[in-house]
Amino acid sequence: MSIKNWLQNDKISIGLLLGLFIPVPAAFVFAVLLRIVQVNFLVLGEVRLINMLLLGIAINIVVMRFYILKYKLIDTAKGILISTLVIVLLFFLFLKNSNFFLPF
Repeated sequence: MSIKNWLQNDKISIGLLLGLFIPVPAAFVFAVLLRIVQVNFLVLGEVRLINMLLLGIAINIVVMRFYILKYKLIDTAKGILISTLVIVLLFFLFLKNSNFFLPF
């Protein structure tokens, strides 16, 4: 079974996995872009890097919409929504007041 066929199954477990694995690379890309803008243009200095995780989580909403409208896979979209809500809840409970630094 190829990955494309696996991603087109209508299962909540696939949505949960997608919802957990998509925000991490997206948040890293947003954090790197923010750091480049902060260093080169000296703007957005007050934006904390941990808040880029919220932008990464927002990518889940785009993926969920894609699964609902294009493929009509409602259970997969439900899994993405569940994992998104759990990540947002954990963010506001534990990470809201922390600061995250990139090593460069």
